[in-house]
Order: sequence, then C-alpha cells, then structure tokens
Amino acid sequence: MAIDLEDLSPAASDTTDVEEQVEPEERTGLRRILRHFHLVWFAATMGTGVIAINLYTIPYPTQWLRPLSIVFFIGNIGLFVVLAIVLLLKLLLERSWRSLVDVHGQGLYLGTIPMGFSTLISMFTYVCVPHWGSRAMEAAWALWIADEIVSTAVTLGILTGLAFNPPLPLRTLTPAYILPFIPPIVSAGTGATVLSALPLPAHTARATASLSICYLSLGIGLSFSLLILTFYLCRLLLHGFPSAPQRASVLIPLGPLGQSAGALIVLGRAAVKIGHSIDAMIRSGKGTGISGIRTQGFTEQMGWGLQASGTMVALFLWGMGLVWLILAGAAVGFGKGRMYFSASWWGFIFPMGVFTFAALQFGTVLGDGSIGRGSGIWGVVGTVFTVWLVGSWVLVVAGVMRSMIRSMRNRVEKPR
Repeated sequence: MAIDLEDLSPAASDTTDVEEQVEPEERTGLRRILRHFHLVWFAATMGTGVIAINLYTIPYPTQWLRPLSIVFFIGNIGLFVVLAIVLLLKLLLERSWRSLVDVHGQGLYLGTIPMGFSTLISMFTYVCVPHWGSRAMEAAWALWIADEIVSTAVTLGILTGLAFNPPLPLRTLTPAYILPFIPPIVSAGTGATVLSALPLPAHTARATASLSICYLSLGIGLSFSLLILTFYLCRLLLHGFPSAPQRASVLIPLGPLGQSAGALIVLGRAAVKIGHSIDAMIRSGKGTGISGIRTQGFTEQMGWGLQASGTMVALFLWGMGLVWLILAGAAVGFGKGRMYFSASWWGFIFPMGVFTFAALQFGTVLGDGSIGRGSGIWGVVGTVFTVWLVGSWVLVVAGVMRSMIRSMRNRVEKPR
C-alpha cells in the first residue's frame, strides 16, 4: 500500500482537529505540506537533541563520541529552524491558530516546541560555553530564562484550557495528555546544566536564584504529571492499552519520570557547588550565608543534603519509570492491531532518551569507580540504552525517508 503525506502525520485518533475540505489541487506543493504539518514533528527535535546530550555525557573516553554528538547537535539546529519556518508559514498561510491551541488536539503538543529548544540550550552549554566564554554563558542563561517562561506558560495555559473544556470520558485519555506538563521538568533540567556553567563565586547570587527557579519548575511539572499518570493507570486497568494508532505514545510516561530523575541529580550536584561557594564567601567575610547564618560549612551541608535526598527521590522515580517501560513493551509487543508508521513514532525516542540520561547521571553519584569515569553499572546501563536509542532513531528516520519517497513516487504516477 502506498504511503502518502498523510502517513507522515499523526494517526487520526491522536488529534481532534477538524480541517476544511479542500479541492485536490490545493493538496499539492507547499499548501499540501502545510496542511498536513503537525506539532508532533517537534518531537523529532526532542529525540535528536536528547541523543546528542547522551552521546556527549556518556562516561567512556572515546574520541569519536563527542564529535558525533556535535554532529547530532548541528543537525538538530537545522531541523528546529526548518520546522519553525514551516510552522510560521502554516500560521500565516493556513491561518490555523485555533487548531494549534485546541487542548484536546494539537494543543497537547505545544510543549514539544520549548522541550526541543531546551535540548539545544543544553548542548550549547556543553559545547559552546567552554570555548566561547562569558558571552556564550550569558546567552545560554538568557535563552534558558526565555524557555522557562514559555514552558510554564504552555503548561498553565493548557491546564486552564482543559479545566474550562468539557471533561473527556476516561476511555479516551491517552499519554498525550501528559505532554503539556513535561516542559517545566525539561526546562528545570536544562537550567541545572546552565547554572552549573556559571562561574562562581562571581555569579553566586544568580546561581542561587536559578537553582530555586529550577526546583519550583520541577515541582510544577512533576506534580501534575504524576496526577495525570494516576488517571492514565486507571484507564489502563479499566479499558486496557490504547488502540494501534495511539500505541506509539505508550512510552510518554517515561518522559516526566526520567527527566525528573536526571534533573534532581544535576540540581543536587549544582547545589553542592553553590553551597561551597557561599561558604567560601562567608569564610572570606564577603557573605552572610542563608538568612544571615554564618556557621562555617552550613550552606555546603545543605547542598549535600539536597544531592542526597534528590538522588533518593530520583531512584524512586526511575524505578517507577522502569515499570512503565515494561508496560510499554507489553503494549507494543502484545497489543492488538498492526502499528503503521507515522510521525508520532518520534514519541518513542525522547522519553527513553531522558530515562537513559538519568541512568548516566546515576553513574556520577553512585558509581563504584570500576567502569568508565567511575560510573559503575549505571554507566553500562546508560550506554546500552544509548545504543538502542541511536538504532531506534535510525529506524524512525528511515521510515520518514521511505514515506517521503513513496509520496513523491505517487505524485509522479498520478499527475493532476
């Protein structure tokens, strides 16, 4: 069966958008591409970005891994720019603003834009800040603040929209309803990466404020994600797994759990660094510590406490994510109906990517020093998952290319 551009769009049951019927001639060229463009395509930037991050942070000192991650990073920049241009053209030419904010349709995928951008900021911090200096650091921090604002606005906006719209039957609840609440979690993890690059003690005050913002953002996203996960679990127990067209979304629950686990570890590491800087300022007489407390070592001990408690909670979340991973495997492997390729298959990559990132971060705090850079078994787990991720990314890209080639072939075989 030939695959057309419709095959590159999400399954019809994934969205409630209602589009006007148009004449066949309008479904050619640019107009045809714009009409079938869906926000879920920004999940491609999320998946590509998280692979770049994992390849860059993998614990093994292999010479070709970081250059490969930079290749993914540069390619992801181009991909994000292209998708942003297509989205802008769709808004200007198709005038489809209303469909893009439909809280039961494409609006659920609005968060993919700031999440994809977050991966670019993280890689910019890893790659560019060490080489370009203070100006790059200031740029990364400003971009993160902007991303944080957009992420929070998307979450609160969609939450408000859902509250004012008629409730849906529990049977229709899909993991896509978790997506609007993940951006603040992703932004918190990105903020932890950015503030870790701030030079201390010169930027101690900014780093402390940024740390607070990250924890607040994490709390907003994780709390509502867990609530939606509870409802989704009830849906699974009462009505079973989603149908085949929606099954590509079954890994989405890994997103908030894995990203929160990784963010907590990176934030804890940053808290230790900031606490040490504040204590150093106290010893030199240049600071008063938190709330005027001048006890030597007190603030650094708070940092160690945040890291220890954050690691413990991160382990709980990763364990919960492991259960959802098993459920997702069961849904894909034993679910009824055949899964046909669509753009929603990008939903497999990012959730597993942040779950893998958390495993790699566990290696930095729980490693026994025997493997890699002291990463222990967690480094092995993270590396195996990263290899699986790259393979999955290649398969999805191959599916996209095959669908595009068949679509072009159909147009040649069936001219107007």
